[in-house]
Amino acid sequence: MTQLTRRRVLAGTAAAAALVAGGLGALFAFTPKVRPPAATPGRPLLQNDEELFTDQQVGLQFAPPKFWSLQARSLDSPQEHRSERMVVKYKRLIPGLQVAWLKVSVGDAPGDKSPAEMLASRKLPEPDWKVTKPVEDGLTVAGRPAARVTFGGPLDPDHQGVRDFTNEVVAVRRGPQMFYFAGTYVTADPKGQKRIRTAIDTASLDPERFAPAH
Repeated sequence: MTQLTRRRVLAGTAAAAALVAGGLGALFAFTPKVRPPAATPGRPLLQNDEELFTDQQVGLQFAPPKFWSLQARSLDSPQEHRSERMVVKYKRLIPGLQVAWLKVSVGDAPGDKSPAEMLASRKLPEPDWKVTKPVEDGLTVAGRPAARVTFGGPLDPDHQGVRDFTNEVVAVRRGPQMFYFAGTYVTADPKGQKRIRTAIDTASLDPERFAPAH
């Protein structure tokens, strides 16, 4: 190989290497970075969760129904306090089973209002629904005063036809706050009711236990 040929080969190799490097650089430049989801105050967070749901900010932990999907969760916004806000929502989206969901919210509660009194004035979940079972007082959840009210009516939340749904709302007082566990299921689906009630029975509302570590 002559010296001139050798120089041409080296030059060609260097140019090819530069093109490959440039192509890889462009590829990485346009490849989005994968970032884990993070909770944003006041906004929902969609993600898969652990067997136990834990919210350190509000001091709540419970075991959601097995295989139910986490649909949304949110944190309290330091800029804008709401009198009642959603904490988390789980939904049953299992093929072959009726749709059902459990939504947990927390709100301010006047010191002289019991869980039963708060539920007595609670708004209907749907405009054409009605109270199907009056407020049940004297309950406890996590060792705290609680009460339950039951609503019901027609609904088609998944475009599978209108069915009769039941919505049970359990209110639990913790100091100046009231937690609301609202479970909705097809009335003819006793397993949906059982899954929701079992999840509520696992609730722990000890704020010290779930306080963020310093």
